Amino acid sequence: MLVGSIGLASCVKNIESQSVTDVRNAKAKQIESVAKLNEATAQAEIIKANAEATIAAAQAKLLEAQAKQAEAEAALTKAQADLQAIEVEIAKVRLEEEKVILQAKKAELQKLIAEYEAEDWNGLRKWVDESSLKNKAKILEIIDSDIDLDKKEASIRNRFPSDWAKIKKDCLPWLRRTEYDIAYQTFDFESIESQITFANEAMQEGDFEKAAGFLAKAGNGPEADYARGVFFALQKDYEKAEGYFLRAKRGNVSEADEALAEISRFRYLRSK
Repeated sequence: MLVGSIGLASCVKNIESQSVTDVRNAKAKQIESVAKLNEATAQAEIIKANAEATIAAAQAKLLEAQAKQAEAEAALTKAQADLQAIEVEIAKVRLEEEKVILQAKKAELQKLIAEYEAEDWNGLRKWVDESSLKNKAKILEIIDSDIDLDKKEASIRNRFPSDWAKIKKDCLPWLRRTEYDIAYQTFDFESIESQITFANEAMQEGDFEKAAGFLAKAGNGPEADYARGVFFALQKDYEKAEGYFLRAKRGNVSEADEALAEISRFRYLRSK
């Protein structure tokens, strides 16, 4: 009976030992699984952190690129404004130069006309002196007086109408032929040069419609080509402006070189 009891006890001991082993193995596997889970979680956190860092870096680069683009656009806008301001200043300089030239030409022509008018009166005096006019002596007194030329003519015409009619018919047409030629030349000069001046003034005022009207009557000379170049440049049509500046350059307009250089600088800035 004792032997049987000992054997049963030994069997129970072996069964408990296996259970403990299984528990221990299960516990070890659980610990191992937890460790692997923790490792996987840590790796995921690292990957997440790296991804977030990459995204943050990309966003920073995007913001930097946007800032550079805004800076470039601001520089382009400033360059365009500077170019337009320079072109306006160039137009002003040209306008002042043209005014000086026109004033000098006007003074020269006025002097020339005055000289011819004086010669007309000298010729008239000679003709009257050699004539058989009824009131010749009194007319010569008026011619030799210091009164204004227009008043001289009016005085002769009003006081001696019959003698004036003969002077007008036989003398004045020949005397005034040269004066008419000069007046006609003066008109031709101003009809071209003044159109350019008026066009420049209109462009300064921003009235491009009026400027276009003046330029249409300004002829095809190099000065007119330069003015047309300014006209198109101020409206940002740089291709047409360049064409007219090139034509003005071929016509020896010195300012055309600077205008072409400004257009080249603008295109360079716009390409950046």
